[in-house]
Amino acid sequence: MCFVAPVVEESIYRVSACGLIAAIVGHRQTIAINGVLFGFLHVWYGNPSPENLVGGFFLAWSFLKSETILIPFILHSGGNMLALAAQVAAGHLLGATG
Repeated sequence: MCFVAPVVEESIYRVSACGLIAAIVGHRQTIAINGVLFGFLHVWYGNPSPENLVGGFFLAWSFLKSETILIPFILHSGGNMLALAAQVAAGHLLGATG
């Protein structure tokens, strides 16, 4: 969740998709298309959440702005770490009260 998924997803969505889409339609449209694609495929994977859509926009922007995969990878990993920490905390709190 915090390493493998970001490596795979950033390779697919940013390196492959952003690079190809940006060459065709430019940066603004690439951010929009890539963000929607990232959000939609997370729904398809069974992980529907609005932050995936917002994250897709932000990660596409960070890739295009930084011109390196390292920045979106670090951001993606950090976001997944925060999500994991929130899930663990919620499970712990719910388990303690239930």
